[in-house]
Amino acid sequence: MISLKEYAFIKDIDIFSVNYTYSRELFKKRTLRTHRGTHSILFGIFNVLINLVRYVVFPGGITHPWKRKSFSHSVLFYIDTENQRSALEPLINSEMYDSAILLRDDLPLRKIYQISLLFVPYLARSYLKTTSYRRWTFNLILKNYFLTYGYYAYVNRLLYRLSPKLLVMSNDHNMMNRIFLDVAKQMNIRTVYVQHASISKFMPPMEFDYALLEGEDALHKYQSIGIRGTQIYLTGNIKAGEYYTKVNHNHVIDNIGICASKLDSLEDIRELSDNIRSLHSFDIWLRPHPGGDVEGMYELSREIGLGFSDPYKEVSFEFLSCLDSIVVSSSNIILEAALLNVYPVIYQPHVEKFTNPYGNFIEKLRLQTFNNLDDLDKYLLKIKDEKPDIREYTSYFDASVGTNNEGNAQKLAQKILYNIVEDHPIKPMNRKSDVGMTVHS
Repeated sequence: MISLKEYAFIKDIDIFSVNYTYSRELFKKRTLRTHRGTHSILFGIFNVLINLVRYVVFPGGITHPWKRKSFSHSVLFYIDTENQRSALEPLINSEMYDSAILLRDDLPLRKIYQISLLFVPYLARSYLKTTSYRRWTFNLILKNYFLTYGYYAYVNRLLYRLSPKLLVMSNDHNMMNRIFLDVAKQMNIRTVYVQHASISKFMPPMEFDYALLEGEDALHKYQSIGIRGTQIYLTGNIKAGEYYTKVNHNHVIDNIGICASKLDSLEDIRELSDNIRSLHSFDIWLRPHPGGDVEGMYELSREIGLGFSDPYKEVSFEFLSCLDSIVVSSSNIILEAALLNVYPVIYQPHVEKFTNPYGNFIEKLRLQTFNNLDDLDKYLLKIKDEKPDIREYTSYFDASVGTNNEGNAQKLAQKILYNIVEDHPIKPMNRKSDVGMTVHS
């Protein structure tokens, strides 16, 4: 199944580094929110055994590695979520290089479970030797820790077969992305990180060979977190480029979007929409977070007569290009709206202290925050005929705003990838003054 050399390579991997977002105690509150209910390590063992029967005894789906592909300029994109897909899609379809998309759902779980079984003694060793907090996480994500070994072995063999010149991803903290990154570095495959959302202080240090960041906000945060041998390029927002022709210049608010987070309840959204509707004849649209209750939000929108934006079918910028304002609690869509001059209003009910999305949206974008409907109502009525312009404050987050490359972040990023593949890397662009330069191959 795997060679002795592969086994020796895999047995000592750091399963806690791979599962970064669970193994740090600073993520404890987030972990408890995403794993509600009472769990135990016995529950985790039972879950693993059930899946072993499901995938090994009654296999289905893909059970073999991809066949080797021949690329003239091999750029390999790995995508694990819809948000990562939306970040990388503008780069995938390029005439400059060939590419492949790998989706986690395509991985052969039968083989991965079989391989993981071989490493149970090392999983047990990690459990016995670890700290109290990390040992506690085994109660919640034993399956993740168990599968780390099988995924690692599979990705190791996959990258060996494909032998890409370049691996491109838009996440640096999820399990599968960290496995791909670690294996690629072991194989001396060059790696590129493409920012897909605003950066928080909880991200791991930047360890890719190259990073395409949107602006000074991301750069300063990674400088604080740590940058380890990475060449930085400030490209601007790659997803937003084609929509910069649709910047909102309206001075009145007729269309409002409600952007629900993963934590917003259906009742909160119902109450909010009823309230906005009672103020004025706004056209109201509802867009849930792709990781939230999309189906429940859709049914709610039909029940109370709201427009609906499906995050799996419509990219956020397409949704925003039809609006004048959004009401949102905490989401990166705040910045995306600001880039199109769609005015964001922060509404976080039932809180005494506001959660500042990604650290500094509220201050840098000069946003108004509300935790009760009465104050929110007064403000919406105040600005409905005098919509504030907000785009001028976005250049700290998007380095292309106000430069020669505004709206051309996609082409700039593709050119950077092409030059890396051709072994002619472009000089790092880690200052805003660099972003306006014309890039030549």
